[in-house]
Amino acid sequence: MAEDLTSVVFLEAWRRRREVKFSGESVLPWLLAVANNATLNAQRTLRRHRRLVAKLPPAGEEPDIAEDAARRVDTERAAAHLLCALDGLREPEREVLALCDWAGLSYAEVSDALGVPAGTVRSRLSRARQHLRDLVEGKNGAGPSVPPSAAAVSGTAVSGTAVSGTAVPATAAPGTEAVLSEAGELR
Repeated sequence: MAEDLTSVVFLEAWRRRREVKFSGESVLPWLLAVANNATLNAQRTLRRHRRLVAKLPPAGEEPDIAEDAARRVDTERAAAHLLCALDGLREPEREVLALCDWAGLSYAEVSDALGVPAGTVRSRLSRARQHLRDLVEGKNGAGPSVPPSAAAVSGTAVSGTAVSGTAVPATAAPGTEAVLSEAGELR
């Protein structure tokens, strides 16, 4: 380190040779001031480096991101299939599902918004949830609409048992997690 600081001092002296004002006949006071500044800069750099290294996690304790990445891919596939299944619902079913489950409106508020009785809202919501569950499970007669690889999300089946707490990707429609949760809780 001393050799590096010496080279920094003489490099600075060479760069600023035309600007240096001598104190008497000697350049030594100016060289000592440059050496002092170079030493202080080196110490400050070393302190910063040590603080940064202290903040780093110890080697070998890095989390394995493979499981997380696989889980996210599975979740995204399941959410994409759920959105495809939502396209299979009739418009009144989608409206009620969106207003009740995604927007969080009460039956009375949905009833007012759609201009239908509250009992109709409840029955439409029940049918929509059952229809969505059937589409996701493939009970519509055309085979499973969700492949088995995408049906398991974080070890939890999308098909209807307990799916609350399932992470849904940002690309999914708002409230997809609530729909998954509702479909699972009604089973």
